Amino acid sequence: MEDDIVRRLVASQRKLVFPDPLDVYLSDRAEEGSLHAGQPHQGQGFADAATVASAIKARAYSIGFAIHNTIVSSESAIWDAILEIERWINEQEIVRVVGAGRALLAAAIPANRLAHTGARIYVLHDVVPLPNSIRGGSILAASASGKTAPVLSIMATAKKRNPKIRILGIADAGARQFADLCDIFVGIDQTTNPVANPLSALADTGEYIISELLDAMVVAAAKRLGFTDQQFREGHEDLGDTGPYLPEEAAR
Repeated sequence: MEDDIVRRLVASQRKLVFPDPLDVYLSDRAEEGSLHAGQPHQGQGFADAATVASAIKARAYSIGFAIHNTIVSSESAIWDAILEIERWINEQEIVRVVGAGRALLAAAIPANRLAHTGARIYVLHDVVPLPNSIRGGSILAASASGKTAPVLSIMATAKKRNPKIRILGIADAGARQFADLCDIFVGIDQTTNPVANPLSALADTGEYIISELLDAMVVAAAKRLGFTDQQFREGHEDLGDTGPYLPEEAAR
């Protein structure tokens, strides 16, 4: 049954909302309403381990459903973004990663992987400064709300100083000012999420969508180009504390 439900979700080309065939599956395995849309539990509801465990699962489902609905809503934009990322990899493009707060942290995770593929990655506020706009290249802009003033300012300034700079952006689907500054815009869709997140805090769902979706797009672009596990390993740093090291080194 579980495998069948997963296959149905992966194959689905529509947004998931309640009432939904999935509703039956969830209600058979949880307390009535525990995973349904509605008012999140308040602090006094987290009195025991079982309640907290259910809330954590509901949070994970909620984020997963929001990712699903975002993909359904923005499938063509995601495809365009993957093709753009392929170009970044092929041309070893300058890519400036811009955002603020947790959204920047979320974008930095897939940006780290993108660096493994050969793109030249610069993250805002890192010790290595962003390249001058005269050098062209691209911008990967991330904002859960799409209304973060410093991010909008960077995007607008880049377009003004060098119109050849291309911007791939991801933000809330309703962020029109943000979208208008992008060459490719992926809109985060949380409006029809069938599952309430009882452990929501500020823009957490949007931030996890940024991280998960962008990382998947980077891997998809690299795999379309034929990247192998060996190539990902060879692109990974190997002089610091982290791996993965090359297989022949691990065997020593």
